[in-house]
Parts: sequence; C-alpha cells; structure tokens
Amino acid sequence: MEKILIFFSIGIGDALMALPSVREFVSGNEKEFYAFTLSPVVKEIAEKSCLFKKVFYIDFFGQNKIKSFLEILRIRKNRFEKGILLFPSNHFVYRIVLKLLCSGRLYFHQYIRREKISLNFLASKTIEQSGKEHSTVENFKLLEAVFGISKKRDYGLFLPGEVVRNKQNRFTIGIHAGSDTLKNLSCKRWPYFKELVAKINEEADVDFYLFGNSSEYDLNDSIAEGFNNVFVVKEKKFFDSVGMISKCDIFISNDSGLLHTAAALSIPTISIFGPTNEKYTAPLNKFSVVITNNISCRPCYEYSKEMLVCKNTNKYECIRDISPDIVKLEFFNLFEELKKINLNGKDNLH
Repeated sequence: MEKILIFFSIGIGDALMALPSVREFVSGNEKEFYAFTLSPVVKEIAEKSCLFKKVFYIDFFGQNKIKSFLEILRIRKNRFEKGILLFPSNHFVYRIVLKLLCSGRLYFHQYIRREKISLNFLASKTIEQSGKEHSTVENFKLLEAVFGISKKRDYGLFLPGEVVRNKQNRFTIGIHAGSDTLKNLSCKRWPYFKELVAKINEEADVDFYLFGNSSEYDLNDSIAEGFNNVFVVKEKKFFDSVGMISKCDIFISNDSGLLHTAAALSIPTISIFGPTNEKYTAPLNKFSVVITNNISCRPCYEYSKEMLVCKNTNKYECIRDISPDIVKLEFFNLFEELKKINLNGKDNLH
C-alpha cells in the first residue's frame, strides 16, 4: 500500500487552514497517510483529526540537531512514496527535512517571495502561489495537483475532536492581543486592546476573556488591570484553551492561530490586520469582520524566511493607526447583526 507523508508547518492557524483540504483527500482514501510536524500543538491537532495512521513530531527547535537528524532517519525507514509540504512553508530547511524524510516524490509550492536558496529542484512537481488566494485554497490546489483529481472544496475550518460550546450567561468577548514572535511578527499586534475594553465597557455589560500562551501573560495582565470584568485565561494546554474560547460570543484578535481557532468553532470574529495579508489568512466563516488600514504600502509581509521589517518612515502605521473607535464601531455593528438573528440569545448592551 502506498505511504504518503504530509508535512504541516509550525503554525496553529496554518494547520487549521490546511485541514479542510487534507480531510477531503484523506478521508476514504485507501492509501496510508502519515503526518509530520515540528510543533507539539500541531501534532495534537493532527492526532485528534484521526486522518493519519501515525503523526510524527520532532522537537527540531529545542533539541540537539544531531538528535533531530537521527530521528528523521528513523522516520525515513517507513519508505514514503510521496511527501507533501503543505502551504505555507517557504523556507529551504523545510524542503531539506522533507527530502530527508521521504525517498519518494516531493510536492510543494513555489512562492511569490523567491529565496536565494529555494531548492525547488527537489520537487517532482511545484505549484505556483497565486498571491491572490487564501491559504485554504492554496492547499486544495496543492493536493489536487498531487492526486490529479478535483474535489469539492469545503473551506470551512473545523477543530478535530469533540468540542461542546458551553456559552456563558453573560455576553462574553474573547480577545487575543498577542501573536507569533518569530521573524519579528510581534509587530503585527494591534496595541490598543486596553483602550478598546474601556470603550466597550462604557456601553455594554459584558465579560472579557484574554487568551494567549505563557509569554503573553504579562501583556494580558496589563490589559486586565483596573477592570473587574476582564479575566486572563492561563490554560497551559491548547485544547484546554479551546474549551474556554468556545464560551465566547465574539472573538477579537490580531492575525493569529487563536483567531482561526475561534473561526473553527464558528464563533463570530473581528480580526485586525496590519502588515500581513488578509487575502491569505482572514477567517472565511460567515460572521467574520476584517479591519485593515487602507495605506499603499500594506500588506508588505510575504511568506518567507526573512524577518518582518517596516520600511515606512511612520513605523507600522498600518496597524498603529487603526483606532479603538473603529474596532468598537465594528464590534457593535456585528453585535446588532447577531441580535437580529438571535444567534446568541443575549442582550447585555444598552
């Protein structure tokens, strides 16, 4: 039986946006599918999806590289006939790892942002990134090229495993004020969440849950300080945080993995985009509001191994010039829309 290895990148949001296409091509397929990732959280997501015979994980960033290399060689003994590097993964190291893992045919994207060392020649077939299509669409294109067939494209995100949405009695707003820090991506964070909380509190009787990993606790504590209706969630495990996110009625976030987690739970979202491209990663669920700053230099960040660097003299104007009043207005517009269809069954605004 043919063995196929699917390589997920390290991002939680990237994994969630890849799963719809993976599920479509793997479910009911007689071939043996395996997954590989460098992220322990993505490993857990892939395992809970029940799509793979086995999920391999290597702590590539936290352990000795020789140990990682030996683990790669052990995985290679499975003799995979195909290796698929999911979108986005524009770094030559990913391609080297895929080549070491898989002795068979390799498939991955060619990216708009061309690197000096691309190693595209390693691929049996590459798929051009369009620069106009969503990450979920790009993965459908990739898998259609690998298997030579088209599938029904259901772009809806989902979280594997059973997650029961237990809503709170009070209207609850989830917030993720953090983001990745790799490649200077902390600069895509919107800096006015505390001001937003204060403005919403002027007109609404609601609760706020602040989410993030341990490196973001100080940020969340600073936002919560002075409010008695703002609670910092300090769940250490991803799926424990998922349970808390499921209690939210609206989720407001930067471009981050937790934004897509909320979208996968069908929670209405308000996302704030600065240097990153909403065309690639904005939630596609029905009640999704995307806020951007319409300046000519954005979006400037393309999938690449390079760091995010702002060349504008007014540094990160694209995110810093989005005022709290703009986000507050979009919040109340979304709330009124939800109230009309009685989606949440709560009326805590006055």
